[in-house]
Amino acid sequence: MMNPSPPLISAIIPCLNEELTLGICINKAMASFTQRGVKGEVIVGDNGSTDKSVEIAESLGARVVHQPTRGYGAALSAAAGAARGKYIIMADADDSYDWSQLDCFIDTLENGADFVMGNRFAGGIEAGAMPPLHRYLGNPVMSGIARWLYRSPIRDFHCGMRGFTREAFQKIAARSTGMEFASEMIINAQGCKMSMTTPFAYLLVSGCCFVGHNITMIALNALHVPLWSSVLLSFGIVVMLGYILHSLITFERSFSASVFMRYAASMSFNIPLTFATTWFWYCWIGFSMSVASPLASICMVLLNYLLSRWAIAPSGKKKVIDL
Repeated sequence: MMNPSPPLISAIIPCLNEELTLGICINKAMASFTQRGVKGEVIVGDNGSTDKSVEIAESLGARVVHQPTRGYGAALSAAAGAARGKYIIMADADDSYDWSQLDCFIDTLENGADFVMGNRFAGGIEAGAMPPLHRYLGNPVMSGIARWLYRSPIRDFHCGMRGFTREAFQKIAARSTGMEFASEMIINAQGCKMSMTTPFAYLLVSGCCFVGHNITMIALNALHVPLWSSVLLSFGIVVMLGYILHSLITFERSFSASVFMRYAASMSFNIPLTFATTWFWYCWIGFSMSVASPLASICMVLLNYLLSRWAIAPSGKKKVIDL
């Protein structure tokens, strides 16, 4: 007996008690498949609905995947894991995104994109659909910060309607179970390999480097080692510590001599900065080294993050399209 051919499109919908609108979304997606003349499937990732959501989905021909782990990301991961289509398109079950508008996603994917994002600011927000504060301040500002931090072309970082190839989703490997799953997808798709736990990992690593640097500076000062020599010795210790911890925790990269040299070179910008700021607080202002060194360290935290991310984060990128 021959296996039926797989669908071209898998529409995945996370769901938790969406009986009022789930059927509308499924019908729109099914109609889109028919209108385009392609084989498609709808998969509902149910997160433990207690209303008639599951019954409605199954009655309309959708497959239901039950996900006991609560969370937006968990429900989407379960649905995507069950998808058989070449392309996967995701959106919410509350009819806030128009499931009848799949053509632009399919066209872009078939033209070679791996990951396609919707853009609600390109004339696609209906009156009253988004609070003014979110529309004109919150979302644009957060999207702008995200574009800068992660070198992403995405204009609407928080749009929940997205399309991607099945292979791309597997490579993206987003692991978050909650709403942060959506941001993690974009970050990982840019080739950064940083999950949404990265800011916390970076703070942990930065804290270790901060403590290591200041202990070294205070100890060498107590031994009457000149300031320039103290800065250079501390630099050597902190670079080795930072590279090891960032590679293991923050960016999850294997050790490489060439990457270490690039990391050390990028961190070398800290040498004159550390000397200048420490000299200012210690020699000019007259603070003790136990105060001057931590003050000098604080101004380097952001610079260190940007430089270490440039040096260690993977450079390979998939094709990410913003509609």
